[in-house]
Amino acid sequence: MPERIFALPERTDDRAAISHWQADAARVIEAVPSDWSDVSGELVPSSEDGVCESTGYTFHRFDRAVHVTARPDPRRPDAVIRPDPVAVLLSGELPRFVSFHHTGFDADWQFLIARSLAAGFVRRGYVGWLAFNQGAV
Repeated sequence: MPERIFALPERTDDRAAISHWQADAARVIEAVPSDWSDVSGELVPSSEDGVCESTGYTFHRFDRAVHVTARPDPRRPDAVIRPDPVAVLLSGELPRFVSFHHTGFDADWQFLIARSLAAGFVRRGYVGWLAFNQGAV
């Protein structure tokens, strides 16, 4: 089981509260040793401003790929949901979620990228949870 090293606050629209911890949290993430195994977790924007309705990024262990994907809105369970890669890749909208699934396992380069992305999204005000695994899963 991965060890949670830093819990991020719940979703909030209070920018002052977010800015107080985000730089420290990003430094903690960047301090995770580069020889650790992988990262799992889920980050979401702390504010709805400029966020794409349903599209986010998913980083997987097995195919070592970044997926632009969509998730259903629990408030609209019957709605047809399609990812909107143009919104997050070209139009400047923020992803609704960023999820990591044992990202970096057996691929040091992928772990380093995932660690940098996690720190970067936290700096941008994303909240949620991250778990870093020191050994094999």
